[in-house]
Amino acid sequence: MKIMLWGITVLLLASGCSAIDASNHEDYGTSAPASLYIHTEENVAPGDAVPVQIHVLQNEQPYSVQGDVSLTVYDAEQEKIETKRADSSGEGVYTASVRVPDDGVYTFEAELKEHKSELQTAKQVGVGDLTSEEQEMLGGGHESGHSSTHH
Repeated sequence: MKIMLWGITVLLLASGCSAIDASNHEDYGTSAPASLYIHTEENVAPGDAVPVQIHVLQNEQPYSVQGDVSLTVYDAEQEKIETKRADSSGEGVYTASVRVPDDGVYTFEAELKEHKSELQTAKQVGVGDLTSEEQEMLGGGHESGHSSTHH
């Protein structure tokens, strides 16, 4: 009889384990990775406030995060100019306004920190009158992005 009760207990425990909600992405790390995209105006003038939108997508859909989204601006020598926290302005869209002091190429880096993961992307932005060398640095596309996720 004790063996039969022991067997039933083991069976109940084993079936209870299969009832765990596998859709709980936080516990299982099975959620699709998010993507960050930086959007700025085409013509940016030195000294002006530059509105920047950071779009967060997951499965190609807008994704509102439960963490922080920030924007850091670096000059051509990769010296940090400023870091701003981006504010939510709707489903998956975060905004910040930064000032760039002079003409040149700047790197705008967006970072998402959520739970135990980080995601980054960067975009090179031309400001004001650019030299031919700076225009070549920007090339045909203005984005120089890298995305990485760390769990």
